[in-house]
Amino acid sequence: MTFDETYNLREAVDFLTEKLAVREKLIQSAKQFAEKSGGKFNVTVRRFEDLMTDFLRLYSPLFDKVAGHKESLQKEIVSQRDALTGVLGMIQVARGVDALADRVKELESEAKGIEGTINDKTRAIERIDDLLGKAKRQIGEPTRTAHEEQSEYSEPSDDYMLGLREPEPKYAAPRKASGR
Repeated sequence: MTFDETYNLREAVDFLTEKLAVREKLIQSAKQFAEKSGGKFNVTVRRFEDLMTDFLRLYSPLFDKVAGHKESLQKEIVSQRDALTGVLGMIQVARGVDALADRVKELESEAKGIEGTINDKTRAIERIDDLLGKAKRQIGEPTRTAHEEQSEYSEPSDDYMLGLREPEPKYAAPRKASGR
């Protein structure tokens, strides 16, 4: 993975994590407010939950790409660990030869760099796991049936509508008579 890809991946993970966190906080605040008001604002809570579901659907391709990058990071870590094992083996062999003291220092520096890369990629995988876990928890919440949604939205609540109603038509459109 190139530097640009890694940077873009970090930006995407940061963006998604931030947006999920904001939406989770909104839902929690709305739930607390609804509990304090005796359930008067439950429709608002459901609306926030629906918005979260829409957000997850909208960004699902990005979540899929992040998951794909996670797999490639895991493969890179395995390859980096193999390289580290080789470098550590060379260090052990080179330490026995006095003439290779400078090369040992170079190899140790290279080993530290590989360890740093492995640690960075491991942290990236942990952040991706955290992000995907949050998204999966949100997706895994129980969904309502169509009947529940219809009955819920059939009578607009004042907390959602803020007292506004759709204007009534001034006249009804004439019906066409059947040709029998």
